[in-house]
Amino acid sequence: MSVFNKYTLDDDGLKEKPFNRVTIKDITDKCGVNRMTFYYHFEDMCDLIEWSLTENILKNFKMEHVYKMWKEN
Repeated sequence: MSVFNKYTLDDDGLKEKPFNRVTIKDITDKCGVNRMTFYYHFEDMCDLIEWSLTENILKNFKMEHVYKMWKEN
């Protein structure tokens, strides 16, 4: 699913069109997967965005935790 995350964060991803103009076909073509793969993982584009934001928040939180541990030692 990281291929979807890269798309949502990529400068060429959702930024090339307004959100309401981006289609599932745009996303799947850019990621090199088919629509069935997209719908296997997500209900819709909002679900993809929510997942992407959650993943990035968790990633940054983990990095912050590692930094704090490193700084304390």
